[in-house]
Amino acid sequence: MSRVSVPDRSPSKFEVKENALELARQIRELDIVRNFGYKIRMAQIPKNWNQWSEESQQKWLEKEAMRIEKLRAWDEGYLADQRKKINDQITDLLINIERANRYKRPKTIEEANRRLIYQDEALGACGALLILLEDIMFTLRSQIDKNWLTQIGPLIEKEIALITGWKKSDAEMRKAVYRVEAERGRTIIRKGVEEAGENMVLRAVFAALGIENEGNS
Repeated sequence: MSRVSVPDRSPSKFEVKENALELARQIRELDIVRNFGYKIRMAQIPKNWNQWSEESQQKWLEKEAMRIEKLRAWDEGYLADQRKKINDQITDLLINIERANRYKRPKTIEEANRRLIYQDEALGACGALLILLEDIMFTLRSQIDKNWLTQIGPLIEKEIALITGWKKSDAEMRKAVYRVEAERGRTIIRKGVEEAGENMVLRAVFAALGIENEGNS
């Protein structure tokens, strides 16, 4: 995989989403139409095949058929498991992009943090997709066309770069939200201190006058 570069400009939410949708489309097409490039390859016929007896040839063919059947059963079970994991990660990627966009103008620290968490979850889904696809390529290396990863890999890396840039562009917005929340907290504290101070003064006055303050009793 090539190194992921983070764009200097802020990606639009549509660019992040559109690339994710294209990534999902290509992976599902690769899965459904091309079965991840999976193809069981028969062993080559021995060079001295014509010199074998008919019985020896038949035994070789039966053994090869058994090998292929076992390979197909194991590989198809493995692919079914990986297929589910990949589809789960694609779903997580798309859902978390949508969830992050619910808080495109966060007004509280909680909302800003939720947006950041969803962006991180989307990044995690991209990383998981890379690991799953590379695992397929390694596990089925003798029965798979590796060229398909050259199409999918760059799309995943682009999505990682776009989401990373998206988070980076949010940094100032998060700082602004934190400042507003901090000032709001300080205002509440100052008001509380002032009110507490006033009550203490009133208590002292009432006590000096020998008057019981029912509101503070």
